[in-house]
Amino acid sequence: MNNTDFTYERPALYLLSFGESRRYRYLVTAREGLERLVRCERDLNEFLRSRFPGESFAYYTTPRLERIDPDREMEYADYEEFDSSHLEAIEEELLREVDVMHCNRELNSNEGRG
Repeated sequence: MNNTDFTYERPALYLLSFGESRRYRYLVTAREGLERLVRCERDLNEFLRSRFPGESFAYYTTPRLERIDPDREMEYADYEEFDSSHLEAIEEELLREVDVMHCNRELNSNEGRG
């Protein structure tokens, strides 16, 4: 169920990921959830731009949220709870993803030359 409706203040559980990064538990209310995600997206964009100037990274830095039905929350009890300490690991994962994208792009552009 993909529901990212932040219209209520009761804490809700979401699975959070960026790009193809691992997924984290994200238990939040509307206001705090949006503010943290905006900061995370900004920080991830700044990090990737510092490594790859002039490129756009929306696919990698846009938070992906999947709302978890309260009846199914226990199924995700083993997932790590997201906090800012995970940003460094996410940055490294996204850096690898962008590197792979660049390698694939280069390989695809050289396919017809062999």
